[in-house]
Amino acid sequence: MAREKHHNATGEPSSRGRNFLKPAFVKEDHDLLDLLGAHAASAVFASRVYSKTARKLRTLESLIRLVNKGRRDRNHQS
Repeated sequence: MAREKHHNATGEPSSRGRNFLKPAFVKEDHDLLDLLGAHAASAVFASRVYSKTARKLRTLESLIRLVNKGRRDRNHQS
């Protein structure tokens, strides 16, 4: 006995009448999501560290320029 084929609105065969149900997430899905989450957290942490380091570098460079300018000004006054 042949099974009747069902088609969806686009004309493609549909899964109606077949059992395609499976758990929403299996262990491998959870493992992959955990791995991706850890990778994302690591990237966010590295970005924050880089941002803070760049800001501190700019601050130190400005401080060095001020100190050097003060030395030059003092040497020109003498």
